[in-house]
Order: sequence, then structure tokens, then C-alpha cells
Amino acid sequence: SRLREASLSSQFRSSLATLVETLDMTTPRYVRCVKPNHEKLSGHFDSKEILRQLRYAGMMEAIRIRQQGYALREPHSVMYKQFARLVPGCASLPDLVEKLSRMLNVDAREWQMGVSKVFMRKSMAEKLARLLELRVKFGAHTIQRAWTRLRRHRAAVRLQATIRKYQTRRRFLAFVRRLSAAQAMCRMRNARR
Repeated sequence: SRLREASLSSQFRSSLATLVETLDMTTPRYVRCVKPNHEKLSGHFDSKEILRQLRYAGMMEAIRIRQQGYALREPHSVMYKQFARLVPGCASLPDLVEKLSRMLNVDAREWQMGVSKVFMRKSMAEKLARLLELRVKFGAHTIQRAWTRLRRHRAAVRLQATIRKYQTRRRFLAFVRRLSAAQAMCRMRNARR
């Protein structure tokens, strides 16, 4: 029974599972195609049909948002995850947006909160990216400074230990010399008697 080939349904299931794994690893981009007319005639455009298709695909809303200047759209989770480190202690995305607006001295027109996304003007996104870059550089500088301080402290401790070891050895050798001299004197005195 082990030598028997896999059934058609098990082959289909494994092929489907492989396809789903491949799709999960990608970030697809979609191209929306619009039919100019139902008759498939070249050079003939049915404007009502095209408008209906654009509305159905959500393109009119996207165009309206773009015309208002909100060129960038970020999902709430991505926005919060990316910029929450700029303002520690923010519990929610609206709180984060409010504090960032105050921090950057911008008004609410620079970004809008949607149901699932935050819409930003390009200038606002550039300011946030610059602020994030500065925060990362400052954090890296702080870590480097602390690491340098730690290395200097360790080097100082090592140097102090070496100096103490050298001084202790010098005192010990001086003590051994004095002790040897005292022993020699005692032996000399005992030899004379």
C-alpha cells in the first residue's frame, strides 16, 4: 500500500498548500483593468460604463484622496508599530497622532485617520521619517557613549589592578630581602658563638 501513488485529491491538496504558502510570502500589487465598452470595439469608449467600473473598484475614492494630497497610506498597525517609539507611553494610535502633531507643530490637515489606515501628506511622512532617523541616530550615539564609558572603566580597573599587583610584589620582594638579611645576621651571630 506504500508503493501506491498518491491519489489525485492528495496531489491537489499538496499543490494547493504549496500555492497558499507561496502567496503568503508575497505582497501582491494589483493592476485594475477597465473595459472601454461591451462590444470590444477599438477606439470606442462608453464613459458611463468606465465610470461605473472605476466606482466599483474604489478608484474614485482613491483619486479623491490623492487629489487632497494624502499621497501615503499606512495601516493602523504598521503606523503604530513604526512610530510608537518616538513617543513612549502612547496607548493608542489617536493618542500617538495627537502627540506627534504637537511635537512637530502641525495641524490635523497633515494627516487623517481612516477606518483601517492613516492618510498622510508627503511632507508629513518626510518629517516623521526624519524624526525617526534622528531618534535612531541619537539612540545609537547613546549606546556607543555608554559602551565607550564601560570599556574605559574596565581598562581603568585593569590598570589599577596591574599597578596594585606591581606595588604589592615590590613590597613583598623588599620584605623578602629584609627577611633574608635578618636571617643572615642571625646565622652570623650564631656562628660567632
